[in-house]
Amino acid sequence: MQRPLLVAAIIYMIGVLLGEWWPLTPKYLLVAVITATVASLFFWWLNRACEASSAHSLNLLGQPLGLVVMLSGHMQSLFTILMLLLAGWANMARHNGINSPYDLRALVLNDAEIVVLRGSLLKTPDPRNIRSDDQNQVRLLFPVAAEFIKRDGEWHRASGCVMINTLKPSGLDLYAGRQVELDGVISRPRAAQIPDVFDYRQNLQRRDIHFVLKTDQHTEWRLLDNKAPPARPMVDRFRAWASKNIARGLPGKDEALELLWAMSLGWRTALTGEVKEPFMRSGTMHLFAISGLHIAMVAGILVALLTVFRLRREHVFWVAIPLLWFYTAATGWQPSAVRATIMMTIIIFGWSLKRPVDLLNSIGAAAFVILLWNPQQLFQASFQLSFTVVFGLALVLPSLVERLRPWVSPDPMLPRALWSWWQRGMMTFAFWFINAFATSLTAWLASVPLIACYFNLFTPVSILANVPVVLCGMLALMSCFGSLLCGAVLLFPVAELFNHSAWFFMACMMILSEWATKLPGAYQYVRVPDTFFFVVYYVTLFGLGTGWLLRRGVRWWAVGGLAIAGIIGIIQWQEDRQSVRLNLLPGTPAILQEDFVGCSSLLIDTGDPRMISTTVIPALRARGVDKLEDVVLTHASKHQAGGLTNLIQVLPPRMVHRSYSKMRITEYTKGLDTLFRSAPNLENRISAGDRFGVWEVIHPPRDVDQSRNIDDALVMRSEFHGVRILLMSDLGELGQETLVTRTKNLCADLVVTTIPNHGEPLQPWLLDAIRPTVILVHDSRFPLGERASTQFKSRMEGVAAQVFYTTEVAGTRVEFAPNGWRILNASGILWDSR
Repeated sequence: MQRPLLVAAIIYMIGVLLGEWWPLTPKYLLVAVITATVASLFFWWLNRACEASSAHSLNLLGQPLGLVVMLSGHMQSLFTILMLLLAGWANMARHNGINSPYDLRALVLNDAEIVVLRGSLLKTPDPRNIRSDDQNQVRLLFPVAAEFIKRDGEWHRASGCVMINTLKPSGLDLYAGRQVELDGVISRPRAAQIPDVFDYRQNLQRRDIHFVLKTDQHTEWRLLDNKAPPARPMVDRFRAWASKNIARGLPGKDEALELLWAMSLGWRTALTGEVKEPFMRSGTMHLFAISGLHIAMVAGILVALLTVFRLRREHVFWVAIPLLWFYTAATGWQPSAVRATIMMTIIIFGWSLKRPVDLLNSIGAAAFVILLWNPQQLFQASFQLSFTVVFGLALVLPSLVERLRPWVSPDPMLPRALWSWWQRGMMTFAFWFINAFATSLTAWLASVPLIACYFNLFTPVSILANVPVVLCGMLALMSCFGSLLCGAVLLFPVAELFNHSAWFFMACMMILSEWATKLPGAYQYVRVPDTFFFVVYYVTLFGLGTGWLLRRGVRWWAVGGLAIAGIIGIIQWQEDRQSVRLNLLPGTPAILQEDFVGCSSLLIDTGDPRMISTTVIPALRARGVDKLEDVVLTHASKHQAGGLTNLIQVLPPRMVHRSYSKMRITEYTKGLDTLFRSAPNLENRISAGDRFGVWEVIHPPRDVDQSRNIDDALVMRSEFHGVRILLMSDLGELGQETLVTRTKNLCADLVVTTIPNHGEPLQPWLLDAIRPTVILVHDSRFPLGERASTQFKSRMEGVAAQVFYTTEVAGTRVEFAPNGWRILNASGILWDSR
């Protein structure tokens, strides 16, 4: 069989997917695996025995034995496939299931508990700067293998991994292997609150971490091994020495130096949001993950040095591979580095044995080994990006280079010996550029849908930016490794020269990435593509790249299939254009209306500054909002509109609409007035009777000015595909009375309201006037005044309408389409009229 390891890996992956979709009891699956393995071995033995017998008695029994040989071969293949399929299924079920009575998932059943935890650190903590309430806090995030847990005053044995989220404790030397005891609040990680955004709970679960323990300044830490602490891990000592060596001779600690540490040693502290944003938008962020590029270059340097030292080819493997694995360990065992090292180990091993290297088979072998160790890797973004890009380079790159090279090749009838020196130089540069451009283009084409899925980015500029930035990155890495080698042999002056060179190339990378993001159409935030797009895209890419879809017998079938896919895509696009969506962002009062039929995107309220960075901006990016046309401030309170200034700094809107009524003077409203005085064209004052976009303002009237801001909160209504919507914000009781007495026909199918800090929303006489079908209460857990009270919920139980609270169902999305409307959250559909 050609490329058997690739086929085995694909079958095993299908088994892993079955284990994710239909988790069964691992012990039954294990019995099935053993049965299939025994059957496969039996038919393999029968096949060999029959082949041996037929060789001795060909004349008499050749035909019957030949039939047995054929059938046993088919049965062996069938049971081998079944064995691989069931093995992937069983392995995934084992990772997902609770296999011990001491598993934390069987012990901690409440949403949150105060506990004391004992365990050992699995990783040396890296400090992270987290901005909270306009202050920078240094926090530590690191996993701990739980051994004991104290609940309700009793100690229990425990097993499982817990992610510790803590302020940096003073006076404690924490590193991998140390035994610690600490108290805090243990809970499950926070799940995705909005559809299509990053799911922190799922991300940790893919790493076999099911709980988070949070601490505060009152947490009591205790090192259980203070009397005989374990030795600091060798990789920690190496990273400390390497960081100091790379900084030798440089003027001081700056951003370029920290990025050098991140790129060469895997130091993640430097990669804050502001620092990595230009690299994300230019599509060059992959340089800061210790991945295939780093490992391939380190392997190339090691093999070249060992060859210079005249080490025999078959012995290179035994020296280069341990050093390669040491580098992987020294950079923190990053999953991308582990995957690349496994693949490079297989390639160098085959090269050392003078065996031909098949890249696709090596990819299959690496994927099989990784998934055998941890099948959860299949669902991680880095695994999918790494293998998809390498798979694309193996299948698409050769044919692309073959098609591009004739564009720069000279007259094929002119022998190379007759080329002039400048022609040879030009051809060398042209061929290098064609190879680099083709590699960048292929990697971009292979990763576009996955980058859109996981990072909501479409970055065409990366096709151009990757060539110079990767070149600078390779030179910076080579300089770092040169510095480390010279520092190891005490050639400090030469190491300093390498450090200055590395710093220069990193500065070039920063300048190039920043410049690339400012080019027209450099990047765009997009929504997550659907499954149909993924399938059609990759079938087309790999089919055309390999030429399989262009074969004579397949060509017309491919044309027909692509035509049908195009028609389906156009129909879906038209349906999407005709739909309108209202996104209620959890933990904030903000509502995002997405574009439809040419209507501008609209953000109703912003929330406070913390909400802007933690919820509002990520939600806007996840929905593909690159340009925010309008912002509406329903009334002037810090909870409702305190983050406007922060929003303008990141995503400036075209117009900000706010109530015409006078506002109670506070420090916050003074800040708003100052902002609008500095940008008078930004503000638009509105009141009852005004319209903007598709919305009509029905409260407050211009001639009424209440004493409280909440009684002058804006109330708006509109209609989408025959569905009437009423947005009320947190309107006070006096405002509700004015709304009922001054507005005719308040009937609406959907009402969205928040909780006022005085009184209750939706008084009975107001509900009688509206007669809604669905009520969405957009409340928040904090501050407490924005949370729906028990009395209010009790009153809503007697209402005929369906009532949902965002504190219970998290972020919700209301979709209006020509054939009906529905409400959904991250878990699925909550209500559907179709």
